[in-house]
Amino acid sequence: MNESCTIKPLPLFKGERRTYSGILQPFADHVHDHYVFGIVREGERELALNGELLCIKKGSVLVFNPGDAHGCTQASESPFSYDSFTVAAEILDGRRFDFPSDANELLCKQLEEVFCLLDKGLEDDTLDAFASMRRTEEDRR
Repeated sequence: MNESCTIKPLPLFKGERRTYSGILQPFADHVHDHYVFGIVREGERELALNGELLCIKKGSVLVFNPGDAHGCTQASESPFSYDSFTVAAEILDGRRFDFPSDANELLCKQLEEVFCLLDKGLEDDTLDAFASMRRTEEDRR
């Protein structure tokens, strides 16, 4: 499998949609000035997030806040595939999200809906689905 990364702009989010596939290379520690929301599709990696080491695998939901230091390395022979989208910090008013390592089934389903709408190019509808997902996260607290 060849390594690939597809990037599509998301103007309403002031961000982008990224799809990584067949990745074997490590990602060095880095930070962003935006949010990243994602789901691991294949593979297993060791993730360093703000100094904490975590294992991520197929089905793991990830959220990186602006300024979160993160990087990862391969933890299995299976290539890594990952879907994500970014949202500008000002759209979410600088709010902090917890890393949802224990994300509930509803939140995962809502995130999948967001990806489905993004893949169909329905960014307006995606904003509504994303707002619903955020309300669910706030209700969990």
